[in-house]
Amino acid sequence: MSSDYIVIGSQSCPYCINAKKLLESKDMSYDYLMMNELKGSEVAVYENIAGGQFRTVPQIFKQEGENLTHVGGFTELAQSFRSI
Repeated sequence: MSSDYIVIGSQSCPYCINAKKLLESKDMSYDYLMMNELKGSEVAVYENIAGGQFRTVPQIFKQEGENLTHVGGFTELAQSFRSI
């Protein structure tokens, strides 16, 4: 079974920590990828899905079956749960 979300972040990022806590509070599974550990080709794949170059973290993606969609950052993630 794959995770519900992919979170790309950094170790000391408070918004990354908050994103993980929010997903955990909603019982959502996620994979956490460290931006500095990703290869350039991996970053390019995620940036292509997001439609632009990453300037901040976290970058959050939702996995639905085989489809991966870009949610945005922590603010967009929190808003997505409020709209449910």
